[in-house]
Amino acid sequence: MNIIRVRNPLAIDLMQKYLGIDSDHTPEQTADILKAALSENPRNTFIIQAWNMDIKGEEELLGFIIAYTTNYQKHVFVYQAMAIKSDGEGHKNMNRMFARLILWAESIGKSELRAEILLDETKSNFIKKWGFKEKAKIVTYDIESGFDIAVIKEEKKEEKKEEKKEEKGDSDGRGNRPADNKQSGQTTEES
Repeated sequence: MNIIRVRNPLAIDLMQKYLGIDSDHTPEQTADILKAALSENPRNTFIIQAWNMDIKGEEELLGFIIAYTTNYQKHVFVYQAMAIKSDGEGHKNMNRMFARLILWAESIGKSELRAEILLDETKSNFIKKWGFKEKAKIVTYDIESGFDIAVIKEEKKEEKKEEKKEEKGDSDGRGNRPADNKQSGQTTEES
């Protein structure tokens, strides 16, 4: 088994079909993003792969980790970690790759790893095994295709009403203009 740090963007093609499984991007889009990151900012991009020779003498991908950071963050974000074979050997490979990720993060002065994880049993085990702690929750709102725009239309009506009031000088909504007040800050009393 060989573990290699990917530095050549073309090596991304060998793992493309596994990319972006939980993301908003297709595997092809994710591959393009990773290739650009490796080309433009290799210092802050960490991609590691585990390979093995199968019985036919062909290399097979056993797993990988993709992580990145910026110069201004104290953390490294783990984008995707995958053991392709879920047998005991796959977990050993993931352990070895994860240890290298930690060493890399420390070597560039980072003090924390972060990850966004869709919760299921396998991923929950990953969190527990490596000691990740929940610090925040990510919440989502799914915009349905039939979203009722009545709310937006109502907001626009209210905005137009406000604009008309301002044009008329009706600042307090009761027909009183600021000049009608005897002292600054006073409003006219209603009878």
